[in-house]
Amino acid sequence: SFSARPQMASFVLLAVTVGAMLRTADDLRPRWWLAPMCGLWACVHGLWFVGIGLQVVLILGLLLDRRLDRRSGIRLGLLVLASLVAVAVTPNGIYELTHPLGESLGIADYINEYQAPSINSPRYGVTVAMFGFVAATWARRGKVTWVEITMLAFAALFAVQVVRTVIVGVIVLTPFFAAALQSWLPRATDRGPGARERALVYGGAVAALVALACTVPFTASELNPRKYPAAFDSRLDDLPVTTVLLDELADGGYLALRHPDLRIVGDGLSDQYSVDWLAGWFGLLEVDPGWDDFLARTGATRALLYEDSPLSVVLTLDGWTVEWTENDRTLLRAPAG
Repeated sequence: SFSARPQMASFVLLAVTVGAMLRTADDLRPRWWLAPMCGLWACVHGLWFVGIGLQVVLILGLLLDRRLDRRSGIRLGLLVLASLVAVAVTPNGIYELTHPLGESLGIADYINEYQAPSINSPRYGVTVAMFGFVAATWARRGKVTWVEITMLAFAALFAVQVVRTVIVGVIVLTPFFAAALQSWLPRATDRGPGARERALVYGGAVAALVALACTVPFTASELNPRKYPAAFDSRLDDLPVTTVLLDELADGGYLALRHPDLRIVGDGLSDQYSVDWLAGWFGLLEVDPGWDDFLARTGATRALLYEDSPLSVVLTLDGWTVEWTENDRTLLRAPAG
């Protein structure tokens, strides 16, 4: 889930929200700044509703713990309402409230991130182990609040849904995991972290920044020819601007950035395309029944595909001409007419 996409903003803002909810659980004071933050969040990425969901879960936990009086309950409820209003007045308006994820779920069958996570994945296995560790620690402690239970259940709900939301569950889980881990460790002092712990934390942060400073200039300036079709840039530059290029999903972002005047069939920013168009494009790439009808609909006269893909083979047999092949991709030209 960690990649240069808007969802990174959701992960950061979710961590901020979790911290705010835990503080509110202690003092019952609403953090009113969460409302405008939800509005900003809604302008950046579709997971804004997780922050409001956490507010509702906290209220439920406090009610079950019988810690919420009438005044505090009204104030926390008004914060939820204010957060919804802040989302509703964004440029997408009411649509944002009813379609937080856009139309992405309509193509979930074609997106790996929307598939159910597998316990065979090491990363998911670690996630399950973290939940188990927290549960075992709470069982050892013997006393658990409803706030803790409801927030952990909220985290588990997201962690088991789809691959893309495992990280959402982990972010909510992390403070409870850290507290559980601390409870098993000997406490040298109750006055806070000692000099050795501070040196470890700050030293690790400095080392990470130095490593980034040394590596980013190189990784940002060099393209992996196996990952991006940079070898075809000069040939694509020579194509008329009216050319429609049939492209792979993995290449769409690069082509949109490097060749903005080229009319590509699609890219990874799925919300800017209709579900019908995306389903047709993915079906075409997989040579599903009706693929040729959608191909005609696109008007594509060039195709940049993986050389060994089923569609590349089928188009070659159907009369498309190979113009250039390099690395693992091939550029095809449609037959005249």
